[in-house]
Amino acid sequence: MSEAIQKFIFVLKNKKLLIFKVFLTYLLSLIIFSMLMFPFSYLSSYLTTAVAKATGNQVFLKSKDIHLSLIPAFGVELENVELETVQLPKMEAKRIIISPSLISLITDLPKMQNPQPGAMPVIPDVSLKLYDFLGSDTEAQVNKTDGKQRIVIKSKNLELKQLSSLDLLPIRLIGELNLNLNSLVDPSFKQQPEGDIEISIAKLTIPSTNIAIPNLGSIPLPKLSISDVRIKGRISDGRLIIEQAKMGKPNEKLNLELIGQLTMSLVPSARGPRMNWGAYSLQTVFNIDSKLANDLLLEAVLGKHKVKETNQKMTFGIRMTGRSFRSPPTTRDKIDSLPKR
Repeated sequence: MSEAIQKFIFVLKNKKLLIFKVFLTYLLSLIIFSMLMFPFSYLSSYLTTAVAKATGNQVFLKSKDIHLSLIPAFGVELENVELETVQLPKMEAKRIIISPSLISLITDLPKMQNPQPGAMPVIPDVSLKLYDFLGSDTEAQVNKTDGKQRIVIKSKNLELKQLSSLDLLPIRLIGELNLNLNSLVDPSFKQQPEGDIEISIAKLTIPSTNIAIPNLGSIPLPKLSISDVRIKGRISDGRLIIEQAKMGKPNEKLNLELIGQLTMSLVPSARGPRMNWGAYSLQTVFNIDSKLANDLLLEAVLGKHKVKETNQKMTFGIRMTGRSFRSPPTTRDKIDSLPKR
């Protein structure tokens, strides 16, 4: 009798397990079918409205096609994307994958729906991957840390030519830029950002152009090719500290080293967060081809800062400080070399 009962219980358990498996399979199939059949294309106009509202009409995002992405990460995939802000011109990306944290999205939704005027937009924990954005593939991550936002950006082979075409650079440049930024930002602006930044540019080309030199008018600048540019710095206590900046190699027409710091502050404004630049202190030593130096009239402008001269090269060393780049330096002294770090 007991053996029969045991067999009955065994069969009953197996049936329960079978029913559970069938139900789970049905539920997963229903979820997958719903996701595949959901008309994500209708979300395009809603996405544009939602992003504009969440950013206080500071960011406008348009996409021609929207669907789910399962590989390499679960999220929403946008194709043929146009991105525009009140401070920047329209930019395009072939594809963007957005992978938000659902918990963060739910908890931050009230703040996103009621943004503070002029404040930094509330961004939930999210991972972004942008493909063919200004010629590069860019990854960005945003995570909250002790009431602040950790923003990490990595960009490879960003085309300077496209930045120049958008009027985002003071002069035309050609080359590929790599960027690594790891920053901690206080959305309330009670504290200034902290972080580290590294920039490298391979095969930088400055096309021929004219540059304005005070009291001397416009001077033609011939085409200049520089093999390598590397900049390393950090943001701390309202300052951008340039720990190392190197441009070119000794055998090129121009090679330069620079260190220093610039005062900076991120402040709210009616059109969103704005960066204010203030006082600066910079030191640079550079070697330049003698013919190029003469073409640029550097003897007339920086003659008292010349360290040495050979048949082919001139070396200049300058230490300068100022209240702002909008006004002439308050001090400008000659130096023979940069201090050892």
